[in-house]
Amino acid sequence: MTFLSMMIALALHQVVQPKQRFPGDDALFAWQAWLRGRVAAPGIQVLVTVIVPLLLLYWVLDVLHGWLFGLPTLLATAAVLLWSLGREDYHSRIESFIAQRDSGDDEAAWLGLQALWMPMPPGPVNVEDEDTVLEDTVAKAMARSSQRLLYCGYQRWFGPLLYFLLLGPVAAAAYRVVLLYAARQDEARYRDLLAWIDWLPARLLALSFAVTGDFVAVARGVRLEPSADAPTVLVCAATAAVQGEPGGRDIRDLLYRTAGLWLVVASLFIILA
Repeated sequence: MTFLSMMIALALHQVVQPKQRFPGDDALFAWQAWLRGRVAAPGIQVLVTVIVPLLLLYWVLDVLHGWLFGLPTLLATAAVLLWSLGREDYHSRIESFIAQRDSGDDEAAWLGLQALWMPMPPGPVNVEDEDTVLEDTVAKAMARSSQRLLYCGYQRWFGPLLYFLLLGPVAAAAYRVVLLYAARQDEARYRDLLAWIDWLPARLLALSFAVTGDFVAVARGVRLEPSADAPTVLVCAATAAVQGEPGGRDIRDLLYRTAGLWLVVASLFIILA
């Protein structure tokens, strides 16, 4: 049933328009807004806004269990995974990026990715003269765009799918709930919680880049602290895997190969489990 639910969700994800509003998104934000006026402690707000919807989802799936030979559970699980997958139109973003780079406007290509959200804010610029400030600012923007591009592809499918396979549909939904809150409010507490949730998937995906890219380069060149955030982990591994600046067709091909690898791994995991 897990395999069928995953296949249904992935197939529907190719049909549903990217960035389309999902009914659960507005309900989550309304719940968060309602709770803010009633709970003063920020830490408790974060926990309650995340845990209560997940408990409700668990209860619904438990109630449906066993009905009509498991068909409602199958469809509900597929719907939960579909909702948990990302909203960003990643394919259009990267195609537009490649088109701009092919036209010779590299700076516009990188700066066009600034709208993509990622959990870590840009770092400060500490330089002296104006020319260096401009060059350093553009360089930092391009580096951040690399991270945004990779994180967009990662959170769109890998994080929720991995948690779905390991812990089930409620865990996949938990990933999306935390990311939606973090992206909408951009609060430190939600970003910190997301960093914990991202820790394992980001490193597994970075390891996958070594398998689908240049294994020797990744093994030699990537040395990360345990506290490194997900965008940094991904961009360091991808840069080494494609032997250059991550962007354009190289990174797109790397991500497509990695997606194929993990679909095979997921299928074997479900069959053998």
